[in-house]
Amino acid sequence: MEKTCTKCGETKPLSAYRKQRDTKDGYSYHCKACRRIYWQTYYAANGDRLRAEVVARREANPEQRAAAQRAWREANPERDADRKKTWREANPERDAATTKAWAEANPERRAASNKAWREAHPEHSRVKWLRSAYGISQADYAEMLEAQEHGCAICGKTKAEEGMRLSVDHDHDTGKVRGLLCGSCNRAIGLLRHDPELLRSATVYLDQWMQG
Repeated sequence: MEKTCTKCGETKPLSAYRKQRDTKDGYSYHCKACRRIYWQTYYAANGDRLRAEVVARREANPEQRAAAQRAWREANPERDADRKKTWREANPERDAATTKAWAEANPERRAASNKAWREAHPEHSRVKWLRSAYGISQADYAEMLEAQEHGCAICGKTKAEEGMRLSVDHDHDTGKVRGLLCGSCNRAIGLLRHDPELLRSATVYLDQWMQG
C-alpha cells in the first residue's frame, strides 16, 4: 500500500510514514522525511527555550529525575557503562575532579568500594601495587622468585611453608629492591633497622649463648 504525503505531495509506501492511531489508516499525514525536516527547523528556532524548559523541569523535580535516571541505568547497564566511559575519555580533567570530590565527601563508601574491587581483582590490584610501591612488574617478581628457587632469600622458606607470598625487600634509603623474604625474616631485619652491624652482633650474641 502507498500513501500521499500532505506536506511534500509525494506518494510513498506506508513504511515511509510513522504509525499514528488517530488517523483513518493508522499512519501519519506527513512522511518521515517531511516530519524530520519540520522538527529540525523547529528545534533550530526554539532550541534555547526548549533546553531552558528541560532544565527547569529537572530542577523542579529532582527526585523524579533521579528515579528515572536510576531506572534507565538498571535497564541499560551496558549502554550506561559505554556512555560513562565515553564521557570520561572526553573529559579526563572533569572526571578526575568529580572522582576526587566524591571520594573526599564519601570516605567510608570509597574505602568499601576499593576493598570490594581489590577482592574481585586480586591479581590486577597486586600488579598495580608492585609497580607503584617497588617499581617492578609481576614478571620481575616471578623472575626473582625463580632465581631464589621459590624460597626466602635468607631462610629458604617457600610460599607454601609461609602460607602467603614472599615479601619484597627493598633499601629504604635508595628504594632499590634487594630480594624476596618471608614475613619473619623481613620483620627481623626491619626490627634491626636494616643495619648489617647489628645483624652481625646478633649472630655473635646467639653463637656465644648456644656455645655456653
